[in-house]
Amino acid sequence: MLANWDGVSERQLGRTECADAVIAVSCRTQGATLFGCKDGSVWEWGRQGGKAARLLAGQGPVLALSFSPDSAAVAKADPTGCVRVYDTAKAERLSEWKHPAAVPALAFAGAGGKVVVTGCADGKVRVWDVPENCQTQVYDCRSPVTAVAASGDGRVVVSGGQDGVVRVWTVGEAEPLALKHGNRKVTSLAIDRAAAMLLSGGEDGAVRAWNVTKGQPIGSPLRLGREVTAVGFSPDEKVLLAGGADGALRSWPAPQPLSGAAEDIILWAQIESGMELDLQGRLNTLSAEEVARRKRVLAERLGGHAVGPQ
Repeated sequence: MLANWDGVSERQLGRTECADAVIAVSCRTQGATLFGCKDGSVWEWGRQGGKAARLLAGQGPVLALSFSPDSAAVAKADPTGCVRVYDTAKAERLSEWKHPAAVPALAFAGAGGKVVVTGCADGKVRVWDVPENCQTQVYDCRSPVTAVAASGDGRVVVSGGQDGVVRVWTVGEAEPLALKHGNRKVTSLAIDRAAAMLLSGGEDGAVRAWNVTKGQPIGSPLRLGREVTAVGFSPDEKVLLAGGADGALRSWPAPQPLSGAAEDIILWAQIESGMELDLQGRLNTLSAEEVARRKRVLAERLGGHAVGPQ
């Protein structure tokens, strides 16, 4: 079954029955939803009274399935290591590539569905040009690849491995940025359009957010309790999403960067927390009167301008 929800009220808006397990979903701006099933079939839902219409017939089980950002193309990987890309509207095959081992992960890179990234059990990440039907780049991850993602401009490719390491590959750089997610395999990845924030989910049940520029974690990991099966961003990238093997979908606000003068940010943090550090590094609680006074001071300093998360 596939269901859609109102993110504010948490109310289910509709649902449709599926012939097989759903492994990929893509929401179109026209209100329709595309989804792919474990049997390789691709469906469109949302325009025919709640019933899904099949766009592509299944041709056997698939290990991975991914839609292009505009939903115009779909890539499917079968158990033999063969990846095929189809035009979703015309049901025509656009490209086909053979791999030396199974491909459990794939993703489109950039806009227009012209580049596909595949993650292979042989430890290699490969970048493919769809119109030219050729391979353009290979990255050695030194561990079977279990998840991949790519930035909106296609300049950053991310892989997750059986070894629990997330590797961030940037065009023009010889070595990747290595981030240790955990001691068990990475199951899912997502990166924002600016390639500034990365999400990783693992078999260990943890979801971690990363600052890609600094190569550092953002906050503490979210613990789902069971294996993480999917991570992602909302369309406006203000909400982080995670799905688990327990069947639940969780969401939480994305951390926002702070902007403003350093003195104003410190004052804002003291007001928000009601605490401050003294010269000896001790944490002291501010009285309600002192918090109110600092609010007035900050308002005067800003003169109507905002400080804090933007």
